[in-house]
Amino acid sequence: MTKAFGESHTKLQKETERSLEVLEKKIDNLSSSTQRERTKLKELIDTTDENLHEQLMNQKDEFATKLKIMKENVADDNKKMAENMTAMQKEIQATLEKGLAGLSDDKLSRDSMAQMLLDVAMKIQGTDMNAMLAQGTKTEK
Repeated sequence: MTKAFGESHTKLQKETERSLEVLEKKIDNLSSSTQRERTKLKELIDTTDENLHEQLMNQKDEFATKLKIMKENVADDNKKMAENMTAMQKEIQATLEKGLAGLSDDKLSRDSMAQMLLDVAMKIQGTDMNAMLAQGTKTEK
């Protein structure tokens, strides 16, 4: 019985050692596999990060270019508007001086003053009195 117990014990011990070896190999394989997966994932993350960074830089450059163009357009528009305002001021000034010169020493009638102010208002508004009168006659017909 002791001999049988000893043999069983030895057999069990050898099986346990083989199982431990197999388990250690599996653990090593899993560890290696996990390390390879970590490396792949890290490379994938790095590549994705680089791509995103590159895309962001491209979008930033594109946005900066568009912003520069828009600023230039606004500056050009402001310059044109300033020129138009100056031209309009000169035209209004000329119209007023013409109206005042025509009045000379005569008494200013209400109709003349109303007509002059209406002409100035129309020029400020950018419409032509003759065009409005022509349009008014077309509507009446």
